[in-house]
Amino acid sequence: MTRSGPTLLPPDPSFGHPSEAEVWRQILDHAPAHWTVIACQHLTDEEREYEIDIIVLIPDHAIVVLEVKSGSVWIDETGQWWQGRSGAEHRIDPLRQVELGKYAVRRYVESDPR
Repeated sequence: MTRSGPTLLPPDPSFGHPSEAEVWRQILDHAPAHWTVIACQHLTDEEREYEIDIIVLIPDHAIVVLEVKSGSVWIDETGQWWQGRSGAEHRIDPLRQVELGKYAVRRYVESDPR
């Protein structure tokens, strides 16, 4: 039996917001069978805990780490990111968030003896 799509971890994830599920579906619609797509991954190291929305493993090419935001997201004239949801606005730093997650994944993979 041949697989028609990528490896999914977990096969049927439970997302915190519909926007994450929509990005997941879009990736799966276009991902070739040799990719692995990981949802809702939590990693912890001595510094902190990381919650990574979606990781895409592309063998021999890349590991792509995605941070999915819901609500309204914009950048003001100073370059600061903002998120508006449920009538409230707050500052966010999704680039730093995904960068920290990316390096946490990298450290995890590099330290795994397999």
